Amino acid sequence: MQVSEYWRIFAEKKERLMKYLDPKADLTFKKVFGEHPELVKSLLNALLPFKSEEEEITSVTYLTPEMVPQTPTRKYSIVDVRCEDAQGRQFIVEMQMVWSAEFKQRVLFNASKAYVKQLNRGEDYSLLKPVYSLNLVNEVFEPELDDYYHYYHLVHEEHTEKVIDGLHLVFVELPKFTPHTFTEKKMQVLWLRYLTEIDEKTKEVPAELLANPEIAKAVSEIEESAYTEEELLGYDEFWDMVSVEKTLAGRLERLTKANDDTEEKLKATSSQLEATSSQLEATSSQLEATSSQLEATSSQLEATSSQLEATSSQLEATSSQLEATSSQLEATSSQLEATSSQLEATSSQLEATSSQLKEAEEQRKEAEEQRKEAEEQLKRANEEKLQSAKKLLQAGVSADIVASTLNLSMDEIKKMIQA
Repeated sequence: MQVSEYWRIFAEKKERLMKYLDPKADLTFKKVFGEHPELVKSLLNALLPFKSEEEEITSVTYLTPEMVPQTPTRKYSIVDVRCEDAQGRQFIVEMQMVWSAEFKQRVLFNASKAYVKQLNRGEDYSLLKPVYSLNLVNEVFEPELDDYYHYYHLVHEEHTEKVIDGLHLVFVELPKFTPHTFTEKKMQVLWLRYLTEIDEKTKEVPAELLANPEIAKAVSEIEESAYTEEELLGYDEFWDMVSVEKTLAGRLERLTKANDDTEEKLKATSSQLEATSSQLEATSSQLEATSSQLEATSSQLEATSSQLEATSSQLEATSSQLEATSSQLEATSSQLEATSSQLEATSSQLEATSSQLKEAEEQRKEAEEQRKEAEEQLKRANEEKLQSAKKLLQAGVSADIVASTLNLSMDEIKKMIQA
């Protein structure tokens, strides 16, 4: 048997006997991504939302995962992996086995702390570089969403092309991930398969993972044989703690849910009691109003009864008045009949008087005509008398004789002489 063939068979047997650790454990995760810059660089380039090759990381330098506060009263923070690239951008990588409601706030807090710690007093804000936080979560925390990839950053609500570059938060729900063939996201798929498909039960690593040098390197770093007995003991203790934490988290979630349900029930009961109290108050008010209405109705009935009695008395009085009026009308009718007879007699008298007045008027007209005629005759006689007087005066008869003869006054004679 040739030597090369021997080593091939030996490698295959070794591969079959090989045992792996779960890369998501604290020990393995920090060893793979906290000690090998090329591996964390590959992971970050595969999972961060870079839009072009120019944005991708070319090299990284590890920073201490401990972020010590400037003052002792501030909160102390530790992350799994923290590094920066040649451009000064900072990257935080966290592996979270058990989800908790405050984890997002913790991620935002750590990223914000890394962002503000870049500047010393007096330095310009333009020196600030973006901070990226990549968070791999081994539980589903957005059950209503189908996607496993969640990217948060500062963006204008209406104009999404307007962005404030500063904090970039990425959350990956590992249980939701299912491998597909995406040529444009090949490394993302490979790294997520590495994190989700390999654990203590793995007997053989898929060939497509080992075909990639970076993934193959990461696989070699989680071989059980690469760790000491003390490290493996710590590895087992880590999973025990995860199990306890999940149990406690589940219990806390159930207690929280039971508490929330109890609060909801109490709120519902309180609302029902308030509604019942309001209904009782409304009913009481209605009863009081009904009682008042009944009292008012009773008073109205009493008043109506009194009015009916008064009306009855008025009707009796009116009946008596009607009877008296009827008697008066009968008497008046008799008087009217007598008056009618008198009027007929008066009418006859008026007719007679009218005839007499007509006769008297005719007589007056005749007398008036006779008077006018007598006046005319007198006027003519006077005129003739005056003419005669004028002629006698002209004939030389004295005024006294003329006045005496014609029965004229001296004044009339004088007027004729002057004329």
